[in-house]
Amino acid sequence: TRMIHVVINPAAGGQISERLFTEEIEPRLKAKSRRFDVHRTESPGDGARIASLIRSSLDKEGDELQVILVGGDGTTHEVTNGLMGQPGSQGRYTPPPRTSIALVPAGTANALYASLYPPDQGGASAEEEGDAWRMKSLEKMLDTESSGSMYPLALASVSTIAGDSGTGHSEKTTLAHLITSHALHASILADSEALRATHPGIERFKMAAEQNTIVWTQATLKLRPLDTHGNAVFRYDPFAKDFVKEDASTLDGPFVYVACLSTDRLEPHFVPGPFSGPARSCPEPRLARPEDALDLLLIRPCRDPAVVQSLKRSIDEIQNWSGDDTADVRIQFAQKRLGPIMFKGVYSGGKHVGFTYPAQPDGDIDEASEGRGDQVVACEYIRCGGYEWTPAQADAKAKRTCIDGTV
Repeated sequence: TRMIHVVINPAAGGQISERLFTEEIEPRLKAKSRRFDVHRTESPGDGARIASLIRSSLDKEGDELQVILVGGDGTTHEVTNGLMGQPGSQGRYTPPPRTSIALVPAGTANALYASLYPPDQGGASAEEEGDAWRMKSLEKMLDTESSGSMYPLALASVSTIAGDSGTGHSEKTTLAHLITSHALHASILADSEALRATHPGIERFKMAAEQNTIVWTQATLKLRPLDTHGNAVFRYDPFAKDFVKEDASTLDGPFVYVACLSTDRLEPHFVPGPFSGPARSCPEPRLARPEDALDLLLIRPCRDPAVVQSLKRSIDEIQNWSGDDTADVRIQFAQKRLGPIMFKGVYSGGKHVGFTYPAQPDGDIDEASEGRGDQVVACEYIRCGGYEWTPAQADAKAKRTCIDGTV
């Protein structure tokens, strides 16, 4: 039988990986008489090294590859990058032969696993099930009759430039399998790392969010078209309940939220990209993200009529969005707009993609109603082939980029 490579990250999440292997994974492998080789990560980044070695051995065998990952999203990120290797001179990767990966979630958020097995489909951490909910992907791999249940993993090539774009800058390319983000999400991930030791669970992300909800980021976003779909960029229109062509190729800030998604959720109940995950989990399967597309969720506060009316100066005159002269507006937006978007939308199955700003400053965010009228869509949901993010030179937080949870 084919060798299965088991990659264990003992430090992931609540450090339950070793127990899961001993109590759940190893007995299942032995019951199926499967040969397996166990690899353990020893430090950050070690998953990529291990995966590279696994691929090297595979290249000699010329066989298909089966990998069981026991860890979190960071482990998956490292292993996928190690399996794909480094891009060639044209920036293209040479993928390994057919590779199937079974996920055993042992991390903090386990976003990819939650996307494959959402709470309403028997996933998530249902306490009464013990660890059974964690074994669904592994059992699919070991079930020889379920070979058709593979889900293609979309990988986005992310190139970041450190330093100024002139002399002395360096470029690094990484593959993302979940999310590439800037603004609020990137700052949450950056600041949550300082809380990891004292708050290992997902509560640290909520604590970091409280520190950053009034931060507006100045940058320019250039959208790249989808070559396979008429060389166009698309925007979700909640009135038409469909994706329509987007005319603008460049979007200006400030931005509050910028997330490029190839999955629908980042936690079991946190769904920023309802159309970005597997079609079976999509509220409207025909709108599910094509394999070669990326979905962008954007929140630009100056689209809100209340913000425009409250600012003491025109938007073009404001270079620094962290100053005292915009503090009241930013606080009001966080309380009256961002809060409802997150808790009534993102945490409610992705309803935010249908939210609109009220025409009157004292009104509340609501779902798009019949007849477009003067309603302004609150969350821009863009489908494209890629993008370029250019942070304002003076905005330090705009220069943060989060790739699969690492900033």
